[in-house]
Amino acid sequence: MAFSSSRRPSRGGRASSSRSTPQTPSMPLSQQEFVSDGAASRSLKDKYQLAVSNVPRHIDFTTIKKAFEVILRPRGGPNQYRHIPFTLQLDPPDPKRPKDKNRGTGVIYLNDEKYAKFLAARVNEYPIKIGDYEVLFQRQDGSLSRALQAPYRRPAISREALQRKKKDQEALGHEVRVLSVQFGIEGRDRTSFSVEWEGDYNPNAAPKRGQPQNGNKSYAYLKFNEGREGENPRSLQIEISGHSQPDMFRITIPMNQIRSLENGWVNGMPFIMIRLYNPPSFETKPQYASLTGDPRKDSKHSWQRLGSLEPAHERVVAFASKVLRLVITPDPTHLDNFIKMSRFVRLPRLAISLHADIARGELFTRRRLDDVQAMSSKFPWAVKFQCETLLRNCLLLPWEILELKGELNRLVSIGTGFAEEVLKLFVVLVPNLYENQETALDCLRRAETECNNRGPYDEQSNRVIRKYGPEFEECFIRVAFGDEGGALYRHDWEVDNSKFLAKRVGTILDEGIEIAGRHFEFLAYSGSGLRQHSFWFVYPFTHPTEGEMNADTIRAGLGNFRKEIYCPARYGARISQAFSSTDPSVELESDEIEVIPDVEKETQIQYGDNEEIKPRKLLWTDGHGTISPDLADEIWQRLCELRPKRVKSRPETDEQVRPRAYQIRLGGYKGVVSVDYRLKGKRLIQVRPSMDKFDAPDSLGIEISEAFNKPSKMYLNRPLIMLLDTLGVKHSVFVKLQDEALEQSQTALNQPGSSAYLMETYELGKAFELPSLLARLSRYNLQELHGRDPFFRKLLSFSLYHVKRELKYHARIPGKPLRSEPIGVG
Repeated sequence: MAFSSSRRPSRGGRASSSRSTPQTPSMPLSQQEFVSDGAASRSLKDKYQLAVSNVPRHIDFTTIKKAFEVILRPRGGPNQYRHIPFTLQLDPPDPKRPKDKNRGTGVIYLNDEKYAKFLAARVNEYPIKIGDYEVLFQRQDGSLSRALQAPYRRPAISREALQRKKKDQEALGHEVRVLSVQFGIEGRDRTSFSVEWEGDYNPNAAPKRGQPQNGNKSYAYLKFNEGREGENPRSLQIEISGHSQPDMFRITIPMNQIRSLENGWVNGMPFIMIRLYNPPSFETKPQYASLTGDPRKDSKHSWQRLGSLEPAHERVVAFASKVLRLVITPDPTHLDNFIKMSRFVRLPRLAISLHADIARGELFTRRRLDDVQAMSSKFPWAVKFQCETLLRNCLLLPWEILELKGELNRLVSIGTGFAEEVLKLFVVLVPNLYENQETALDCLRRAETECNNRGPYDEQSNRVIRKYGPEFEECFIRVAFGDEGGALYRHDWEVDNSKFLAKRVGTILDEGIEIAGRHFEFLAYSGSGLRQHSFWFVYPFTHPTEGEMNADTIRAGLGNFRKEIYCPARYGARISQAFSSTDPSVELESDEIEVIPDVEKETQIQYGDNEEIKPRKLLWTDGHGTISPDLADEIWQRLCELRPKRVKSRPETDEQVRPRAYQIRLGGYKGVVSVDYRLKGKRLIQVRPSMDKFDAPDSLGIEISEAFNKPSKMYLNRPLIMLLDTLGVKHSVFVKLQDEALEQSQTALNQPGSSAYLMETYELGKAFELPSLLARLSRYNLQELHGRDPFFRKLLSFSLYHVKRELKYHARIPGKPLRSEPIGVG
C-alpha cells in the first residue's frame, strides 16, 4: 500500500485538506510505504536513511503513520502544523505469521541531514511510542543492503599478481617419477640405512628378495602441492596409482616438517633422502570416483586418512617413519626438476648422501619386539613404561634394549623409584650417544651417577587420585590424542579424517589402551583436558577398604548424577568437575557449610528487534559464594605449606599478601568465593544453589583450583568487542589498542624487559618461570645475550607468533590497568 499526505498552510495561513494518491504501480505489493509531501518524486538513493526497528507488528500502517507525523512536527512558529517531509518503508510481514501487519523493521528516508539531527533530538526528548513499543532508530547509508542484494564478485586481481601466480604454477608443475619408496632407520653416524618397508613402483624391475612382483603396474610420482586458492606451497606429495587398482594412495609430507634433504646413488639409480621432524600422513581415495564438475565440491573430503599403507607397513609405521628414501628414475631431468622446485619453495639445501651400507628390514622383526616385551614384563610397571618410551620413540633399537637387561635388573633391585628416575634421565641423554662416543650401556651408567634426587615438584592433582592414595597413582594415566608432532586434530577440506579418528581414537575410548603390559580403560575427562584432546584412563586395582575398583565403580563413587544422566554432555561435564586440577586445603564439618539464596532481579528483556518484551529473572550471584576471613586465612596457610613459593609479602610493609577470593570445588559445588568480613570470627563458607552441580554429601574437603592474591589481567575478545561496539564505543578505540599490542610485542624481540612483560601478559612460559628469567636478564644488563643467543631468538619468535595468532583469530587484546583491585572485592 502507498499513502501520501500533505498538510501545508495556504498563503492565507489555512491548511489545505489532505489528499490521497493512488497506489504507485512500481511499488511492490508486499511492501508498505508512506510518502509525505511529494517525496516520492525524488530518488530514494539521494535521501538520508535511518533504520527503524521495534515497530509493533500487529498495528496497522495508518496508526504508525500518524505517530511519525506527530513526532516530526516542529513546535511553535508559523509552520507548527507542518511536519517534516519523510518517506517510510516497512518490511513485509512474515508469511508464517498471518496476523502481523509488518515485520517490525523498516527504513525512514529524509531529504536532508538536518532533518535527521532534528529527529534524533526530538526522539531523545519525546520517544515515539506506539502502544507499549518504543520505536528505535539507527543510522545507515544503504550500502549494506545494496551489498547484500548484489551478486558475489571475486576481488579484482592485478595483472602482476596473475603473472606471478602463473609463474609459480609453471615452476611447480613438474612431476618426479618415483621407482621405490623406502621407510627405514638411519644409523647414528648417518652412513648406514636399514630399509624396514619398501614399496616397489617400477613395473619393469625384477622383484627383490622378500618383495612381491609389481604385477599390478603401479606408478608413483612426487609433486609439490601449492595449496588452495593460490596459497604458498604446503607439502610434498607422493601419489601412488595403477590402472588395475581400485584405489590410489598418497603420502603427504608438510614442508615445515622436513629436517634435511640428501641426494645419492645406489646401484646406478639416483635417490633422494628425506629426514623429517615428524612422520608423514597417509591417505587414499577411489581411483575412479564419480565427479560433479565443480572442482571445489569434488575436492571436499575426497581423500580418506589412513594409519598405514598396507598390513606389512602397519607393523613398522610406529618405529620407522621419520626417514624415507625415494629411488627416482635415472632420467636426469627429473632430479633437476626436483632441485629447482625445492629451491623455489626454499626447502633445505640438497646435500650429498654418505650412505654406504644398506640393510634390509632386520631391526623391527616380530621376534625382536616380542623379546623386548618379554624382558620388560618382569619389571615394575614404572620401569616397564620407560622401556616402552625408549622403544616407541626409536631412541634405542630392540637389540640395544635387550643388551641392557642385566643393568636394568640391578637398578630395580636397588629400588623401583630410583630405577625410574635413572631411566627418565637416560631418556634425555640417549639422543647424544654418537656425539658423546659412548654405548647405550655407558650412557645408562652415566645417568645413574648424574641422577640426583629432584623434587618435590609443584604438581597439581585432582580429587579422584588423592582419594585412593599415592600407592595407586600409577593406576591412573592421562592420554593425549594428537596428530603427528603433537598438534591437535583439525578439520581439513580435502582429507576426511572421520573414519581415521573413529578407528584411532574411538577404538581406544571404547575398548581401552594397552601400555607396558597393562590394559587401561576410559574413565573421564576434565574440561580443560577435553579442549586439549586428553582423557583419563584407569587400570583396575584392588583397594584395601574400597575393594575392586574400575572405571564404573570410580564414577559411581563421585556422587549422585541422577539429574544429569539423561543429558550426556551435561553428565560428562559434571563428572569432569572431579578431575579438575586442584590443591587440597581444609576439611569441613557439615554445619560449617551454609546454603544461602541467590540474588535475583526481575527485568524486561527483548531478545530481538522483532520480538516482544518478556519478563525474566536475572541471576546476579551465579556461581559466587562467600567465605569467612578466618577460614580463608586457614586455607592460604595450608596452600603455603604445600607450595612455599606461594608466600609473598608487600615490599613496603613486609606484610604477607593473602588472597581475598578463591576458585573452589566443594563436593558437588563449584564456583568462586570471596571474603565476607561480616563472618569474622566464624569458620564458615556460604554457597548458593547456582553453585550446586550434583550431590556429593560425603565430600567435605575444600579444593582450590586457583587463589587470587593479585589483580587479574583483563583481555578483550570478539564477543566483548561486539557488545561494546553495540553500546557505541568507536571502532578506532579497538584498532588503537590492537596496534599498541602489536607494537609492544615487536619491541619484545630487542629488549629483555619488554620480553618479560610480553610473556607475563599472555601467560607464556609461566610453568618454567621464563618471565622472571627475562626480567633478571634485564636487571643485569645482559641485552647482548638476549639478542644474539639462538635459543632466546627462537623462543621470542614463537612467542610473537602466538601473540599474533591470538590477536588475529580471537581478538585477544590486553587492556590497560586503571587500578589494582583483586577479583571478588568490590
